Amino acid sequence: MTKFLEYRTIGNGPVRVLFAHAWSASSAAFEPLYPYLDVNAATWLFPDFRGYGASAALSGDFTIREMAADLLALVDELGWDRFHVVGHSMGGQAAQLLAAAVAQDRIETLTLISAVPSRGFPVDDESAAFFSAAAKDPDIMAKVCTVLTGGLLGSAFGSAMGKLSVETASPESLALYLEAWTQNDVSPDAQGFGGSVLALVGENDPVLTAQVTALQITNQYSSPRLVTLPGVGHFAPLEAPARLAALVSSHVFRTLDVLDDVDRANQTVPSKIVNAVKAAFTGYERNDRGALNALLAPNFTFEMSDSLPYGGQYVGPDEWVAFWKEVSKEWRYFRYEARDVLVSGAWVIVPVQTDSLSIHDIPMNNEHLFLFRVEGDRIVFCRLYADTARGRDVVQGIPPKRFPRADLHIKN
Repeated sequence: MTKFLEYRTIGNGPVRVLFAHAWSASSAAFEPLYPYLDVNAATWLFPDFRGYGASAALSGDFTIREMAADLLALVDELGWDRFHVVGHSMGGQAAQLLAAAVAQDRIETLTLISAVPSRGFPVDDESAAFFSAAAKDPDIMAKVCTVLTGGLLGSAFGSAMGKLSVETASPESLALYLEAWTQNDVSPDAQGFGGSVLALVGENDPVLTAQVTALQITNQYSSPRLVTLPGVGHFAPLEAPARLAALVSSHVFRTLDVLDDVDRANQTVPSKIVNAVKAAFTGYERNDRGALNALLAPNFTFEMSDSLPYGGQYVGPDEWVAFWKEVSKEWRYFRYEARDVLVSGAWVIVPVQTDSLSIHDIPMNNEHLFLFRVEGDRIVFCRLYADTARGRDVVQGIPPKRFPRADLHIKN
């Protein structure tokens, strides 16, 4: 007879939400969320993976693919045709695979909390030895958990996590699942989910950072949302349960007010990006794009109107650098002075004044605007809004035309 994962449900509402737990402990790590979940609006499902908690007696392969298959078998057994998925850490890796594996109309939203990338997260020998020792020794597990919170919660939190781990997971299971999330690459089969994706990362998580999430997880999806939780490390369900429950609920129930509040409350753009933008566009002859170039994501996209000779779309840091080299061929110098650097959510807006001289010795002083979008601590997009008519004339060796303002006839 087929053995299904053991589970606990909270609530009995019509909306159905499946949770997938992390490596260090069973679904008991989600228990701090329970008081903050709407039990009338949704049914919240918390299974234990094989070798954990109530499913401790279930044997198996202990792989990411098996985890995803077990989750699917469970919701099928429960008769859930449509549902939402929430995955934390290792459970987030399985959740990415599950979301891509089922029919697209079944999973409505995918929420990832400090998730392991679908390709896995290989670690160096020293880290592997540290995690391996933690699988056998709760005191070392406590140290691991202390590290994963940035050390800001003290040793008491780590000790509590070590205790929860030894109570809900066997050393053998932890060792096998450690191999799974560090070595199982399921990324070829984790692509294609077209639903709403929310990725949450802890500001103090030193391992599964916003940068890792932006470069290895959210780039799998068409319109993901990446939110950094201030003051939180790797264990958001335990460190900030009320806040996490509100964010998950906001995503599940499609009410974005809480998410928008987080965006407004957070400085979602790291100061190093703001400083790099200032260095790139401030001080005319002192303009230096070096720091900015270093912060561009591999999938960075730059756009400007093709009404200019060199307009169009450029993809990747290399094309961005090559673009500026190509543009420089048309100018003896072209430099900027930023009027301001404005941050709004994940956007950086930079209105600039230009000071330039073309190779035809025609000066040009006009206004441009750069619009940057940031994910994690990398810049993923830029659009340049330029005075294209004047720029086109000057590039073609034509002194820019200037027109008088409209002759207004206003009747009093």
